[in-house]
Amino acid sequence: MMTVADRARQCIEESGRTLADVAAQVELSPSQFTKSLSGTREFSAVELARVAAELGVSLHWLLTGQEDPVAL
Repeated sequence: MMTVADRARQCIEESGRTLADVAAQVELSPSQFTKSLSGTREFSAVELARVAAELGVSLHWLLTGQEDPVAL
């Protein structure tokens, strides 16, 4: 089963961007971002929302891996 971190990593890899680039855009240090992706630090709710927005995915998909049932 994929985790939030797995889905975020997948999106980053598919976009061709670096972890450092995405970390900067979501206002996290590369260290904080890497720790969150590895499971040694949890993302806050605000950070998750920023990650989803930066990666162009819905927060619902990032959290569950399923399409957002209320998306237009």
